[in-house]
Amino acid sequence: MITPKLKNIIIICVIGIIVLVIVIIAVKSLINSFKQTPEEKNENRIINSIDKKNVTLKDAEFVTMSDSLDAAFNYVFGTDEEAIYRVLERLSTIDDLFMLMSVFGQRSSDWREIIFAPLAAKGDSGLGSWISSELDEEEIAKVNEILSKKGIDYKF
Repeated sequence: MITPKLKNIIIICVIGIIVLVIVIIAVKSLINSFKQTPEEKNENRIINSIDKKNVTLKDAEFVTMSDSLDAAFNYVFGTDEEAIYRVLERLSTIDDLFMLMSVFGQRSSDWREIIFAPLAAKGDSGLGSWISSELDEEEIAKVNEILSKKGIDYKF
């Protein structure tokens, strides 16, 4: 039989464990927010080199394309590679690609990762990081081929 004193001890332990898990998740998120991977540093350098005269699409188109990529990466049944290819096929210049990277910015992980692996969440990532984490080698090769056919000299 559980005594009232033992019941209180169990409740305090459960609450303590819940608080500990929340603190661990918060600290991990905070630490990740200060880290910048080499890919992110490279993306920041690239974004700062955009020549606006060579950008062929409107700002609103880049917003729509970025949101389409985000939806493709967070597709319910995995990654929608075809949607990613369709977006990249709209680019005409390397500055279009850099502008897309800039507008895409740093995006957070989707609901699946938050629910199923909160301690392993990758946090905010740029387009290059999303492509390298969501696509396999063959799919990345296709992305690079799409860009190459457009005369865009950039490899993911």
